[in-house]
Amino acid sequence: LFEKHPDLQDLFVPFRGLKSDELRNSDRLREHGLRVMGTIEKAIARQHKPGKLYNMLYDLGSKHRMFDTKVEHFEFLGPVLLHSIKPAIGEKWTPEVENAWLKFFWMIATVMTEGMTDALQDS
Repeated sequence: LFEKHPDLQDLFVPFRGLKSDELRNSDRLREHGLRVMGTIEKAIARQHKPGKLYNMLYDLGSKHRMFDTKVEHFEFLGPVLLHSIKPAIGEKWTPEVENAWLKFFWMIATVMTEGMTDALQDS
């Protein structure tokens, strides 16, 4: 994400000013990535409970408002996450699988955006 959109790195206080090699070796960045992947795992587990899934993502979006995250930042996330997930799926990666993941990320971004937008209006 930071390689393709270096301006976003400044949103993450612990990563401001770090060079690429420092980021690659950063335990804090690895921890953040694991939290993101944990959220994706929870979202998958809740896909058959739409109310719980919606509430989780909406609340997460509201919390991201505190970090000065902008709605437009979410458009960058899907392709970066796909790039991360694709190697793990390997040969089973197909255009249909890619499309399903893109739709899934778009749903996550849409609900989180609602939470962010509402949090902004409430402040």
